[in-house]
Amino acid sequence: VDDLPGRQEEKFYEPKDIADGILDWIDADETTELGDDESKHYGRHGATGEPPNRPIFSLEELGGIPTVDSLLLQGLRAYFTTYPIFPSADSIGVNPNTAPPHVLAALYNPAENEQRLLGEDDVFRILQARDEGRVFCESGMADVEACTTFALEHVTGIDEINPPFPPLQFRSDVFAIESEGRFGEARARLVVALDRSNPADLRTLEYRWE
Repeated sequence: VDDLPGRQEEKFYEPKDIADGILDWIDADETTELGDDESKHYGRHGATGEPPNRPIFSLEELGGIPTVDSLLLQGLRAYFTTYPIFPSADSIGVNPNTAPPHVLAALYNPAENEQRLLGEDDVFRILQARDEGRVFCESGMADVEACTTFALEHVTGIDEINPPFPPLQFRSDVFAIESEGRFGEARARLVVALDRSNPADLRTLEYRWE
């Protein structure tokens, strides 16, 4: 919310209520954490839809939650994705080889149990290593050419015993490709999500115009 454009006093968002709404949207039951009927509760608070009570297939499905508008959804897209729909154990987390700087900066560093976020220097060293062609790999592959462990000389305090949170994963099978065209004041943007988990069968998971 703090990173969204606009003045702070104009951002009428209640993060706690929105977080509760997201949990109610994706959990399997039909009651809120206080035991109220979800449909009636959110209907009274201006919801534009009912909780689907299942994992969501696009962030736009969260648009039914009260006060979750297009601006907030745009902000959420910078940090979250619904893909892969059926994640495996090794596909959950942040890939330091592909994550943008603002996502890397949201990692918690467990150094000295301070639970602090990665600092600007940490993020800079990660990006610098990527620019140099280094590839972050699991610790067991550190002897492979071009591979380097995430903690090695890049982030102080992180190792196998003290991993960051969210966890790291070093392979990405789902990618978003964004293309934008402009003509005068007109603008069109196409976003496509692709799954390459099976190289012989590249799948389009989603495409949308913005």
